[in-house]
Order: sequence, then C-alpha cells, then structure tokens
Amino acid sequence: MEAVLKVSCLVLLAIVHVQSGVLPVDKCSLSDKGCLVPAVQKMLPIFLAKMQEYGGGDDLKLTPINFDLGGLKYSLTGATWNGLKGSVIDSVNWDAGKKALTIDFHTDVNVKGAYTADGTIMEKPITGDGELNLKLKNLQVKLTINFETVNKGGKDHLKPTKYSYEFDVKDNAHYDMTNLYNGDKAQSDDMLNFLNGNWKAISTAFSPPLLDNALNIIHNHVISFFDEHSVGDISKE
Repeated sequence: MEAVLKVSCLVLLAIVHVQSGVLPVDKCSLSDKGCLVPAVQKMLPIFLAKMQEYGGGDDLKLTPINFDLGGLKYSLTGATWNGLKGSVIDSVNWDAGKKALTIDFHTDVNVKGAYTADGTIMEKPITGDGELNLKLKNLQVKLTINFETVNKGGKDHLKPTKYSYEFDVKDNAHYDMTNLYNGDKAQSDDMLNFLNGNWKAISTAFSPPLLDNALNIIHNHVISFFDEHSVGDISKE
C-alpha cells in the first residue's frame, strides 16, 4: 500500500508540474547530447502522466488494426501496448538544420488483444480467432520527429509535422494465441512452436502495423506536449 501511495503521489506531482507549465528537469542546451539523455529520461514519467490524463500512459489503447501482409489477413481489436514506462533512453540528437529530433530507446513490450487470422505465415497456413499475448524482449526503436518552429504568445514552440522510425527486436519475441485452428491443440502447438522458433523473421515482418499504431498515438501526444511547452520551458535559451 505504501509503495502504491508513493507512486500515486509522484504521478500527481508530475501532473501538477506539467499543468503549471513548470517542468522539474534540468534544462539543456539542445546541442548537449550528454545532458539531453538524462533530461529526456527524467521527463518520461512526466510525459506519461500527461498522457494518462487522455487515456494513454504506460498502457496504450491501440486503435483497431487490420492488415493483409505477405498472404496473411489479420486483425487486432481491444489491444493494449504496455512497456513505455520501462523505456531506457539511449541517445538524443537535436538537428536544428534538418529540423529533426531523434531519440533512440529500448524497452520490453507486452501486447494483448483479440485477434483474427487467416492465410499463411512464411507459407505455413494459419487460421484462428481468439486472444493474442505477444512479448517483445528488448525492442529497440530509433524515432525521428520532424518539426517546425512557430510563435505562440510571444514564445517559440515546436510543431511536430511527421515522424519516421527504425526498429529491431533484439532478444526475443514470444507469441501466445488461443483458439488457433478452432482449438485443435496439436495444430495450435505446432504453429506456436513455429512462430516462437522463427521469432526474429516473424517479428521483423509483422511488427510494423503494431509499431505504426503505437507510435502514431505517441506522436499525437508529443504534438500536444510541445504545444503546451515552449522551447524555453525545455531548453536553455
């Protein structure tokens, strides 16, 4: 109970700071990479607390996903993406000339939701309608956000315009899917062994729709964050 109370107080404190426009982090020169990494790491729980106000936070509620990729028709609904809170910021690069902010980070991710699947994966037939539990171990992401600078109330603000990313699942991806092949256990076990035995190739090919969904939600919150906070709020002028 005491631990829960401490966490709740920290989240409340972060929200108060954000709402007041005062960020409890050290300001950095935007060219000082050594300062930016710990500053962004410290700002992460504040950003997540703000996201939580709008139904975000560490458990992102993904919008419905539908794709037809490599012979597989797939849908995922009611899904959550968990793992942002444990993100470790590896590097931060601010390129004023290209008007781009690049953040490299890694984290473990857990995705849960209701799936439907019909088609083939790497030429292996698959069909099912049940629950997905996907764990990505050491997901590394390089996120680049392009921006423009706009004046708002006499202060410069960053206005993100688009984003791009690269990713790599470094250590492991583990798939658990219920009701494959209408509950046929032998076929289900065979497919799950296949998925988990070929996790690298499968996660590389089929993770982009999940990442697109999650990063689009994060990008929208980044837009709101920079709209509320001027460049002077987050950096040395």
